[in-house]
Amino acid sequence: MSGPSSGWRSLAVILTCQLCLACPADDRRAFSPLPYLADLAQLESFTAGTYANFEWALSEGGLDPVAVHGEARRAILAATRDEEAARALHGFVDAFGDGHFLLRPEGVGQGGPDGGGPAGPGPETPAAEACSRLGYEEHDHSFRLDFGDGLRPVTPSEDPVPAGWLGTGGARVGIIRIDEFGANRFGEYCPQTWEAYRRQLDGACDDWPCEYGFRLAIVDRLLDEIAGRITALEEHGITALVVDITGNGGGSDWIHPTAGMLTETPLAGNGRSVVRHPHWRGIFGEMAADVDRDLARNDLSLEQRRLLEEVRARLEAGMVEAAEACDLSSVWEEGPGELPCTLLVRDKLFTTGLLAAPPPIDTEGLSARSSLYKALDYGQRAIAWRGPLAVLTDHDTASASELFAALLRDNDAATLIGERTHGTGCGYSNGGIQTVLEHSRLEVWLPDCVRHRRGGGSERAGITADLPIEWIRGQTAREKGARFLAQIERWVGAL
Repeated sequence: MSGPSSGWRSLAVILTCQLCLACPADDRRAFSPLPYLADLAQLESFTAGTYANFEWALSEGGLDPVAVHGEARRAILAATRDEEAARALHGFVDAFGDGHFLLRPEGVGQGGPDGGGPAGPGPETPAAEACSRLGYEEHDHSFRLDFGDGLRPVTPSEDPVPAGWLGTGGARVGIIRIDEFGANRFGEYCPQTWEAYRRQLDGACDDWPCEYGFRLAIVDRLLDEIAGRITALEEHGITALVVDITGNGGGSDWIHPTAGMLTETPLAGNGRSVVRHPHWRGIFGEMAADVDRDLARNDLSLEQRRLLEEVRARLEAGMVEAAEACDLSSVWEEGPGELPCTLLVRDKLFTTGLLAAPPPIDTEGLSARSSLYKALDYGQRAIAWRGPLAVLTDHDTASASELFAALLRDNDAATLIGERTHGTGCGYSNGGIQTVLEHSRLEVWLPDCVRHRRGGGSERAGITADLPIEWIRGQTAREKGARFLAQIERWVGAL
């Protein structure tokens, strides 16, 4: 028997079934791998057309692109949740083992007025607040190794640039630690530096020229501190010097003036290649515009004009090559084989700028001065140490600190002691190159440059020590320090 009540019950059942179809019974029905497969395709395309270390990874880094592609695809197809599919994308990036190849939530790391950070400080801003706004922070700079009772400190233990000396093999060896090359990590020097810097401000320090000027002021203080440590160590009669950069993850480019203070050996820059991309076409163009401004002057000497015309031609060639895209996407399906093109613009730049050595001309007042030789930004520094020099590295020595080690080693100015460095190499130029994956909204960061070694090779392979130390996982700082001391004795004995 049917009636109005039974009709409403039937309609309720139908509506319930329709709602059940719209609302999945479990996570598996809600999840679709297709958007993540599209993200993987986008990630692979970006990598194969923009990643500066891609050819190194294929030829020397042991990367099997077909296997990496297949594993990521299988992991996405097997995923039952968004988190699992995102993990597959991270696994793809991790396969490259490159500290500058990053995948992270969109917007992470952005700051400043346009990135949601605090406004720039002004001339009336108290030092503590200014340092916070500019991103300067205090940090633990202490030695990672325990050198035992034999270390004689010349600085307090909490000093930003700790130093001391050791008696070994009948000699006294000084040790200075530089645990970061990021000037913003030396917040201890910020307040006093800000008090002097703000007196020259007319308004807020909210643009790059002002922030860079302040960074140069911090670096000037740091270089003074390093020179002061060397003087203090010399007063204790040291005959050899070790610079400890274990755990130094890199930072800015003040490694050049630092290295130059530590040796009387002229330090020539190594070659630097950059990726073919509009980003680098723009950088070449900006440098060319500075050179053009200089060439338009009528007071240049013949030597100045000749050098500027030479680098201008090189920049023009760089712009042309950077505009010629290269797509290596075929390797995901076919393997590397013989690559159809190269991602890199080569032989245009050095790690020091457009020139490998300080310019042989007067650069004062030239717009292209910084482009010609970056270390000129930091002023002329006197050589603070002229004796035997060693650099202590470990596997956490990375990025700009690898350039520091390579610059000194490749010019035969220092002996390297310790572990092979991380092999991160060159990173991001003028903000770097990024993209955001359409579905997951994960932001991809790729290194846009390659720093080469003297005689061939790339910093991406890591910097191998002359006197290697095999530190073992789980060793104490004292045990690691003892192994270092054994190698220091060998080094001193061979001097």
